[in-house]
This record gives sequence, structure tokens and C-alpha cells, in this order.
Amino acid sequence: AYVLIPLVISVFAVGVVWRQCGRLGSAPSGDRAMAGMASAYSWMLYYTLCLWLIGQIHVIVVTRYSSLHEVGLYGFSYKIFGIALLGMYAVSTVLLPSFSEVGDHIVLRHMFRRTILWTSILSIAWWASVPFIGIVLTHFANGRYAGAGHMLEVLIIGAATSTMLSPSSALLVSQDRFAALATSGTLMLVVNVVGHALITTRFGGVGAAWVQVVSFLVNNGCNTLIAHRHLERKARLNRMVA
Repeated sequence: AYVLIPLVISVFAVGVVWRQCGRLGSAPSGDRAMAGMASAYSWMLYYTLCLWLIGQIHVIVVTRYSSLHEVGLYGFSYKIFGIALLGMYAVSTVLLPSFSEVGDHIVLRHMFRRTILWTSILSIAWWASVPFIGIVLTHFANGRYAGAGHMLEVLIIGAATSTMLSPSSALLVSQDRFAALATSGTLMLVVNVVGHALITTRFGGVGAAWVQVVSFLVNNGCNTLIAHRHLERKARLNRMVA
């Protein structure tokens, strides 16, 4: 019920918005503009729903196929992962208004590349911490969470890659590429569901950690590729007009 009720409500909301878009699309120009806004909102709502689902599926599968002790270790590791992802969310929040106010796509392309470079440098801190995770858990957590070492190492790698590629989602939102975000979200969700069905059921918490990391990597990687192609195309059009 914890997952099913919000899922049903969200799917219903997306359906209502899409149906309303269809009605407004055949109306006068003012209503068609509203239809465009409603369509963008529905794609963004769908993308958010995908993100929410991958935050629920892994919990259900790990709880079903792992021992209580392993569930506790995985929960501890994922809490740390959530804290590590705060850097990614902070970067996206700060960059969105900065990207939105740039009208020249050539300038925006250079800004996006420079931002990816800086987030890659920032992610080095997470990469550098991976070899020391086992030591920290053993000596500073009284050994109770020593078994979470491999899970946490995998998740911190995910935090590093997510931080590195985080500017792409902010750029797509600033460019109103909501359908592209929905495409990335769909691929991410498919990878997540298939991965947990095939891997987590066999390898428990470590497998779940890898599936979550790969799912986020698919999402952020697709967003980065789409953002790069979008900026290249817009910059080429700008040069042709000039």
C-alpha cells in the first residue's frame, strides 16, 4: 500500500494532464500555449515518478530476498549514499537559473562544458574516499557496519559519477527538454527493474547497490548525451544565422 497508493495517484495525475493537453491542443492559440505548458508539466511529472519508483523498487526487492542483517547493512549504506547525493542536488539547483538566463547557445555550450569539468574535479573527493571506507567502518563504527563496506564502496562510486554528470539535467530543464528527460527516466526505470529482478535476487545488497548505481549512470549519461547534442545543434544554427 505504501508504494501502490502513491503510484496509482501519480499515474492518474499524468493521465489527466495528458488528456487535458489533447483537448487544449485543438483549441485557439492561447489554449494551445497552455497545452504546451501542460505537456511539459506532464513529462516532468512522469520523470519524477520514474525517480521515485527506483527509490522504492530496490527496497522491496532487498527486503524480500535478503536476510534482516543484510537489509540493515544495505539501509545504512543507502542512507550514506543519499547524503552523498546532496552535492548532486545542490549543483543542479544552483545551475538551473544560471543556464536559464543564457540566451546564446554558443556561450551556453562553453558554460556547460566548463561546468562538467568542475563537477568532475569535485567528484574526485568521492573517488578518493573509496579505498578508506572499510577502514572508517571498522574503526569508527565499532565494527557493527563492517559488512556494509562493499555496498558503500559501490554506492560512493555512484555518488561520484552522479555528481560529475549532474549539470545535464539542469540544462535540459532550462531548455524545456522535458520529453528528453522522460526518455532518460524510462531507460533508467527499465534498467532498474530488470537489474533488480536478475541481479539483486541473486546477490542481495551488493547487487542492489550495483543496480542502483548503473541506473543512475544510465539516466545521467543519457541526459548528458542529449544535452551535448542539443547544444551542438543550437550552436550550429546560431552560426548559420550569424
